[in-house]
Amino acid sequence: MSLWLGLVACAPPPDRLAYTTALHEPALEPALRACVEVRDAELRGDCEVSVRARFNELGDCVGLEGRWQAECHFLAAERLARRGRFEDALARCTGSAYAANCELHIMGMLATESLDLEMAEVDRQFDELSARLVSRGSGREYWRAWFRGRIMRDLAVDPAWCLRAHCISAAWMEIEIGAIHHRGRVGAEAWCAGETVPTWASGEVVPRLLAAADAWCSAAGREDDGRGAPDQRGFEELKPPLAPFSPR
Repeated sequence: MSLWLGLVACAPPPDRLAYTTALHEPALEPALRACVEVRDAELRGDCEVSVRARFNELGDCVGLEGRWQAECHFLAAERLARRGRFEDALARCTGSAYAANCELHIMGMLATESLDLEMAEVDRQFDELSARLVSRGSGREYWRAWFRGRIMRDLAVDPAWCLRAHCISAAWMEIEIGAIHHRGRVGAEAWCAGETVPTWASGEVVPRLLAAADAWCSAAGREDDGRGAPDQRGFEELKPPLAPFSPR
């Protein structure tokens, strides 16, 4: 929306009128004809993608150029994923110049929809789709999104549930972030006084959090490092070596 507002606000009056007309046309074809009247190429591309999306007629994105064709493929992939067609969504991502970001987004959507599933099912879903992944980061983002989502919903997490190495490293990344946020919410004094373990921590996470607290709550751990950033010292206890990415 902010991009649309910026493009339209800066456009000359004839382009603004044509764009606004396109968005209010009651049918696809007249709306696309109105977009053609937009002379600015950037705004015209935005107009065509917006109109196609409005009428749910993204199609194969033929006729669009550059980043607007890539945006069209991205939107089409997102809509397929919302209907549960994740394999088709990933296939659509490959047609986009934003393929890597598209994959990250789709795998994150799948993980977020799977927060209540058991790990065996979550792993099976990943196994079925992993062969389609092109980006090295897409697989890890799936696992990070799953653990991140469970932490945000205050659901139990434990890396010991993982059935593959990069699931474990992704889990600890999110656990570290979640632990730092928990310390920030309760305050350093309360955290050091015993409010150390958030309710989502389970299994081996608990002793590691306690060890991290012992390290951080020492006099040296609480010294201001002068950088103005959240002090992460002590959380080395939550950082096992990262596994190299492998979709399997």
